[in-house]
Amino acid sequence: MTSRRVVFAVFPGFQILDLTGPHEVFTKAGRIAGGVVVETVAAERGPVSSSGGLTVTPTRTVDEVTGPVDTLVAVGGEGIERACADRRLVGWFARTARGARRTASVCSGTFLLGAAGLLAGRRVATHWRRCG
Repeated sequence: MTSRRVVFAVFPGFQILDLTGPHEVFTKAGRIAGGVVVETVAAERGPVSSSGGLTVTPTRTVDEVTGPVDTLVAVGGEGIERACADRRLVGWFARTARGARRTASVCSGTFLLGAAGLLAGRRVATHWRRCG
């Protein structure tokens, strides 16, 4: 069986719920159906603090991601503006999305997709506080 690789991109100030909810769903699907590998990545090595102060240690850095990605997910959070200004993260996201079968975002993670040039001609949604 070929495994489906789900990769979540996190950044300083991400919303922990935007990661943990979908991460849990994909992880459980992998346990039930098999064939799902879930990873987290960040621009830099080491723990990444969420907006609420909880930290996550990503599986790898964006430079260490090799091979195909089935589903690429951008999480949202208070740090999304800084994440969108991180040329390395945005460039990696754009390149990886081109080869991924599916690209998604959670809440304000939509802005990372936009910064990566992935939203032209598409309708998207985000948190109502970010609509302005």
